[in-house]
Amino acid sequence: MERCRSIWKNRAHEGELPYICNFMSSIGKMFGDAGLRDVAVESGVIAEGSINRVLEGKQYNRAVRLHKLMYEALMRIIWKGFQVWIESNHPDKGPQIRSTDLKIRSIKEDVCHETLAAALDDDSCVQSLTCSRNTYIFCEPNIETWLASG
Repeated sequence: MERCRSIWKNRAHEGELPYICNFMSSIGKMFGDAGLRDVAVESGVIAEGSINRVLEGKQYNRAVRLHKLMYEALMRIIWKGFQVWIESNHPDKGPQIRSTDLKIRSIKEDVCHETLAAALDDDSCVQSLTCSRNTYIFCEPNIETWLASG
């Protein structure tokens, strides 16, 4: 019996999957009743019968898909809010932000390596995106954690 206890104490590391699933379960517990459940089901991203298992971290692939889509949606909302904020607080930067927005839209229309590389080579585009990120980190300190996970 003693031998079994020592084996259990020294069991091998299981990998990262249990930790990721536990983290997704924590997100599900915190935000499930705050609207995440409703958004996932009403948008058609997750079926109504699957949402409980997704929020519990039991269905990894569906949960990852949900979190990626939510991240993308929230980042789009943040970008729109940043554009409004920059127009009212720093009107001199408005043209630069509009130019960056047009470049982002062109990437969306023509998804290829060349258009992405051209946008990343443009210093004003990179500065605008960095400015938006830094502004939201300054205004909301907890957002740095969320942005780092994307």
